[in-house]
Order: sequence, then structure tokens, then C-alpha cells
Amino acid sequence: MDKKNYKKRYGWTQAAENALLEVWECNMEGFRGARKNGHVHKEISDQLNQLGFKHNPKEVQTKINNMTSKFRKENCKIGPSGGSPSRWVYYERVKKIIGGFKSQNIKQLQIESIDDADFHEEYLEEEMAMSSSPMSTLLPPILSEVPTTFM
Repeated sequence: MDKKNYKKRYGWTQAAENALLEVWECNMEGFRGARKNGHVHKEISDQLNQLGFKHNPKEVQTKINNMTSKFRKENCKIGPSGGSPSRWVYYERVKKIIGGFKSQNIKQLQIESIDDADFHEEYLEEEMAMSSSPMSTLLPPILSEVPTTFM
């Protein structure tokens, strides 16, 4: 049987993870631009190298993606009511970095979406009530021919 050549798994020390969180927070605005994030991962990697932690941009990208994913899972466990606090050591730090962005707060996006739908429904109801034209003008031609007793 052929052996596959797997890449060696990169280990992150707790000190390197803490440094990553510091540098990530300082570079967070770079992730919000229209460009892809490769340049930000390179910048973070360079800053980590200056601090003595040798991780390339791909490792930085993977670690940030893993921490973001872990944050989302922990956030779902906690739920909107607050539930029991997360035991993940980096939860509060990652929440401070990305927790305030709408894209990370699915429940808030859902609530806003429902609120928007309610607003649009109320608006349409007001428009219909204020309209002086008969109902038949709002219906497609085929339905306007149907007697109103069946509607």
C-alpha cells in the first residue's frame, strides 16, 4: 500500500496563540476591506515573526479560521439567552475581536431580518389601506374576472 505524504501538523504554543490574538486584533480592520485577506495574513505572519513566533501566512490563516469556527460553535452552545458561559480559554478574547460584527452574530441577523419583514408587511398593509383604487385593480386580469364572493 502506498504511503501518502501528509504535511506535518504545525503546533502553536499558548504564547504564540496569545500573540496571534493581539496581532489579529490590531489588524482586524484589514479583514473588512474589499480585497482578499492574503495580505493581512502575511502582515500578521511578519509581525509574529518579529515577536519570535515562526508561522507562515497559511498557518496564520488556518489558525484564525479554526478560532473563528470554534467561537461560532461556542456561541451557538451559549445561545441567545446567555446560557452557561463557555469554558474555552480564548472565547472572550475572540469575542472581543470578532463578536461585535454582524456577520458573527447570526441570531441578531435573523432578528433584524424578521423585523425588516414585519416593517415591509406593515408598509404594504398601510399602502393597501390608503389606496383609493378598488381591489380588482391590484389583481392580475384573470383574477379580477372572478366574482368577489369566491375570494
